[in-house]
Amino acid sequence: MRRGPIARRTAHAFIMATMLAAPAAAAELRDVQHATAASSVIVESRFGVAKGFFKDEGLNVEVRGFQRGADALNGLIAGQVDFAEAAVEPTVSAAAQGAEIVAIAQHSWGSLGKMVASNANAGLTDLKDYKGKKIGVQFGTAAHNILMMALDEEGIDPSTIDLVNIRVNDMPTAMQSQSFDAVVGWEPAMSRIVAAGFGKEVITPQEFLKLSKTKAPFLVLTRRDTVKNDPELVQHFVNAYCRTQRYLDSHRDEVVKFVQSDLGGIVGNLDDAAATDLVYGRSTFDSCVLDDEATEGMTRTIKFMLKDRPVTVTPTVDDLVNMSFARKAGQ
Repeated sequence: MRRGPIARRTAHAFIMATMLAAPAAAAELRDVQHATAASSVIVESRFGVAKGFFKDEGLNVEVRGFQRGADALNGLIAGQVDFAEAAVEPTVSAAAQGAEIVAIAQHSWGSLGKMVASNANAGLTDLKDYKGKKIGVQFGTAAHNILMMALDEEGIDPSTIDLVNIRVNDMPTAMQSQSFDAVVGWEPAMSRIVAAGFGKEVITPQEFLKLSKTKAPFLVLTRRDTVKNDPELVQHFVNAYCRTQRYLDSHRDEVVKFVQSDLGGIVGNLDDAAATDLVYGRSTFDSCVLDDEATEGMTRTIKFMLKDRPVTVTPTVDDLVNMSFARKAGQ
């Protein structure tokens, strides 16, 4: 049966409309900037982007890796990015200086910090053993604060230990030159020290959590004005983020392959065991909502950090946390 001219024109118009629809839909994606540290914590957001979870929410997310979580947070505060990830410690410090930021989800929980001792001190596995010794740690980080809280819980006067501020990225070189008795830092720098034969892990991240008696949540944050003026954007972002976290928790083999194939420039070339440990050995991805234990730990961290410190604002957990978007995303 032959079609008449009207039918052919209608079909042609339909085909042209269909061809034009795809670019138009793609153009409707909203550009979003997300900042995080260029370390193991970058896996979650980068993986979510790769899986298309953010595009499913209408977002074209660019993940920007900064040297430190505090730098990512500063980018958020300055309005350079829309969302950021950071530990509790830099978040509290920024809020205490008046930064208008709020945590909208939990990235994960668990301490990334571990202690690697020099070969000469490889048999020392108790913090009390390090009195009079030189320990390197990057001041102002979560690893530093958890170390200080652990010393406090153990009844160790920090002045009895020679604590020296050093960037985590500089620790492998410092341990090679035998400049420290031990360092406290995170991956991948700590594994590089051990792999090169310059030291041995003596206190694990899990042991630091027990010593410091905190859950150490890692936070997803935005600015208060974004929550107020654009709650729909926040909800779409958190929807994708929580979906990513659930997938991360249940598809470990796929995540490990992603780390090996896509993040080698950040974390190095890792075998299956090392890549699994990098993502899951220190962090737990069981909820994007902060639970009571995490919020209680945050309250304790705030009190510990701000005692005897002049601050512009004394933040509380209620000030810093808005889990309404994460709860909705989990429904």
